[in-house]
Amino acid sequence: MTDLGAQDSATGDGGAVLVVDDEDMVRSALVDLLAASGYTVLEADGGESGLRVCHEHSEEIGIIITDVSMPEISGPEFVSRARQVCPDAEVLYMSGHADETARKYGLDEDDVRYLKKPFDPKRLLTTIRAMLQARGK
Repeated sequence: MTDLGAQDSATGDGGAVLVVDDEDMVRSALVDLLAASGYTVLEADGGESGLRVCHEHSEEIGIIITDVSMPEISGPEFVSRARQVCPDAEVLYMSGHADETARKYGLDEDDVRYLKKPFDPKRLLTTIRAMLQARGK
């Protein structure tokens, strides 16, 4: 998996982030953290609602943060479908399950950004900052 803790900047720059997680407490905590850090945050409680948000805000979304394992539509399936609407969005996967979950859903661990839950909030923020900087935002 790609190392995600290399940079130390942890402040937001207003980039739009879509958080997709079926666990209300996790999603709410991420939304609060990102909003307090200066990001424009959109949220969805699963893949279907995430796709609706993508359609409504396709030009705004720079990063999608999604859980890997969700009911109805898995994170990777959601991302595959979201890419049709938001082809340039960066993706950060997260999972509270063992690393085998990524492999179960066909994710190449060397080619995806992935955080294992629970993770340090600073690590999340530095990861997002690095992703936006790589996009030139």
